[in-house]
Amino acid sequence: MDSVMTWPCWEIMHCSQKEQCPAWHQAPTPCWEIARAADDYRKAMNVCPDCVVYVINQGESILTKEELKGIVAHKNACVLNSGFSQAAIS
Repeated sequence: MDSVMTWPCWEIMHCSQKEQCPAWHQAPTPCWEIARAADDYRKAMNVCPDCVVYVINQGESILTKEELKGIVAHKNACVLNSGFSQAAIS
């Protein structure tokens, strides 16, 4: 089942490269749907369920808002920010 993203990944991740990101160009499609369609490691490794963006937007987290905010404050880099060519975002 597809989810509608309510808090965009580029805002959560404080993305400085959103103009090059397929998630920004394909909004409001959730970034995890875009990663799932990618034919590379993101799909193969199923990275999205462990991503703070995915967890926050599912709305069924066992974490409190305060815990989620803490995770966002100490997050890692966005997996969509690397490896996409310009053709992938067109």
